[in-house]
Formats: sequence, structure tokens, C-alpha cells
Amino acid sequence: MLIKKKFEKSSSNQKHYINFLEGTNYQFKLMDEVSISNKLIKEFQELLNLTPVGVNLYFNEDVEMDSERPDEPLRFCKSVERVLQTSRNMLLTKEDISCPAAKAVWGFEENDRILAYCADKLVEARRFNDEGSAIQALMDVPRIRGKTHSVLLSASGVVPDVYVFYLRPVEFMLVVQAYQRVIIQPMLLNVTGVTPVCGNCTVRPYVTNEIGISFGCEGSREYGGISDDRLVLDMPFLKAVSTLRSLAEMIETEERLVHFVA
Repeated sequence: MLIKKKFEKSSSNQKHYINFLEGTNYQFKLMDEVSISNKLIKEFQELLNLTPVGVNLYFNEDVEMDSERPDEPLRFCKSVERVLQTSRNMLLTKEDISCPAAKAVWGFEENDRILAYCADKLVEARRFNDEGSAIQALMDVPRIRGKTHSVLLSASGVVPDVYVFYLRPVEFMLVVQAYQRVIIQPMLLNVTGVTPVCGNCTVRPYVTNEIGISFGCEGSREYGGISDDRLVLDMPFLKAVSTLRSLAEMIETEERLVHFVA
């Protein structure tokens, strides 16, 4: 299946990306979207020894880019793991997501029945003492307002809206330092135990343009490939690029200092 390139749909949007990226000294002016995406992923791999997954949200749009649909409905977190394992882009529609809570926070489906169902499950698991408290916790989770057509998870070839990272604590430490160096403000933690990966972590950057952080849940650790030594960090694309550049400069400076001292 194919998804229309973001740059082809808006020349002003392309100019905005290119101007920003040029300001980070990445020299992307003559590169197309695929090359930009692949260069950034290579940088992440070299600096942090990890591969992020890109996320793009589409509202009622025709899709025209190489991707595949899952053979059966999956949890959102499981879909992220599948992209990491296969390095193939995956397109998710309402029918492709098995978790009712994920469907709700992504704007695929939301009604009182789903809210009550999720609240009952939380009470049944002794996560909350009563349905009212569980419903309030679900209502507090960031969610997409609108009718979502599809969500694309990408391993390459697409400039994403948001990057998803599975980080070890030491990698998270480096990202926090690089982020604060360039953004000039602390990285605020907003952590919840309710839809922590799909909602509070991945949807949050769309709603607030802020970082999403999650320690996962039982489901995402069991099905989503999040090992005990990892946490999840989601970052809007432009903040990820500036943080990446900051991280590269920090590491380069540290290497020079070590060489000088030696």
C-alpha cells in the first residue's frame, strides 16, 4: 500500500522542514524525504545504538506509500515491535488494532460503551477501586480529537510526525541532557499507568507537542517487546532532530576531551 508523501502535499511544509534541518547543519537541502528519513535513522543508530519507529497520523486521506497491513488485529505496542523486528512500514486502521483503549486514544472509536468496558477491566484487575476513578483516569489520557483514518508506523522512508524510542536508562540520560541543552528547559515527566504507551506516551506529542515518556504496562511489556531494562520515549520530529544534533555535538566534545587528556 502507498501513502502520499507529506512534502508533495504542501510545499510550505517542505520548506519549513528544510529550513529547520538546514539550521541544524544536517545539509538536507538537496535530499528527498526518503533520504532525510534514512539519514536521521542512521544517526540515531550510530549515536544511541538503537532504531526508532516513526509515527504518522492521517485523517481521511488516500494512502500511497510502501507499507503493509497486519494479518490480524494487533495491540498498538505489538505493532511497534513488529516494525522494529521486520524493518517494514505498517499501516494501521481501526480494524487492525485489537485494544479498545488504543482505538479510543487514537481517534478511531470512542463511545461510552468502550469507556465503561476499559474501566471495568481496570477495576477487575484491582488497578482502581471503583468505576468512577477508572473512568476519570481514562478521560485524563491525551487523545486524538477527530476521526482518524489511519496510523503509519515506519522503519524508514518517511519523515514522521513523532519518533518512538525504546531506551535503556543510560540512553535516556543522554537524551535528557541533549534535550535540555538545546530546548533550554527541563524534560517534564507526565507518567500514568493507564494506556501508558499508546496514549500518554505516543499520542501526547500530537496533542501537546511535548515529550511522551512511559514505563509501560503489563500488556506492552508482554506483547510490545519492551524488556525490563527499557522505557519508552516519544518525541515530536523537529524536537528529535534538534536533540539529535545536540547529542552529536556533546559526544564529539567528550571524545575530543578524552583524547586531549590522554
